[in-house]
Amino acid sequence: MDELEVKERIETPPIKHTVGGNWYTHKGGRPRVVSKETLKMLEAAFNMGCKDAEAALFAGIAYSTLKNYQTEHPEFLEQKELWKQSPTLKARKMVVDNLDKNLTNAQWFLQRKAPDEFAEKQEIGVTSRILIMDDQPQLETIEPPKETKLLEE
Repeated sequence: MDELEVKERIETPPIKHTVGGNWYTHKGGRPRVVSKETLKMLEAAFNMGCKDAEAALFAGIAYSTLKNYQTEHPEFLEQKELWKQSPTLKARKMVVDNLDKNLTNAQWFLQRKAPDEFAEKQEIGVTSRILIMDDQPQLETIEPPKETKLLEE
């Protein structure tokens, strides 16, 4: 690199402002968008199970602002993941609390929590063979006979 191409970097001094009679230094740029009110809106959205883009829209901020905030505040990222589990926990509690009131709820719960034992089983069988005619393979599906018996173990 030639010496002529190298330019000195000029640093602009921070701007001094006064708020309520007190001086403070401001480095310039746009003020932060993520306020306490914005964080409350994000919390409400994540507690409803919203995805990140939906929560940003709900809180009135850009998706990139949310991502930048999460990068700068890793503790918020951890809390967000916990908030996102809230709807699942509420639904689980409701299902478990109402198991003794409704047989259908109990069956539904068992089918999902212990599918090997309680799920409705469906067996699907497809048989196929490959026919080679004129050096061009073709797949032919063969339907099983309608009256097939399943062998029990």
